[in-house]
Amino acid sequence: MAWICALHTEVAAAQAMLDETHPPLSALNGDGNAYTLGTIEKHRVVIACLPVGQYGTNNAANVVTNLRRTFPSIRAGLMVGIGVLYEDSSSSEN
Repeated sequence: MAWICALHTEVAAAQAMLDETHPPLSALNGDGNAYTLGTIEKHRVVIACLPVGQYGTNNAANVVTNLRRTFPSIRAGLMVGIGVLYEDSSSSEN
């Protein structure tokens, strides 16, 4: 399972979800991603993040392309981010 994060604060949250972490592996030449490896229950997980200050679908695609080259047996991936709730305090409805 690949877990892609847009922000480094999201990586910290993802790492906290791991039941177990594993030592890092060497990435392929040309792969600038930093990976965190671990498990959640019986699932092997690799966590990667977009480079600092680089957002958008092109940068996400670059991260995934390199991840798939380094970990060709990945079968599924998620891009998970921080959610925000905005509450309108002027509303009388609950």
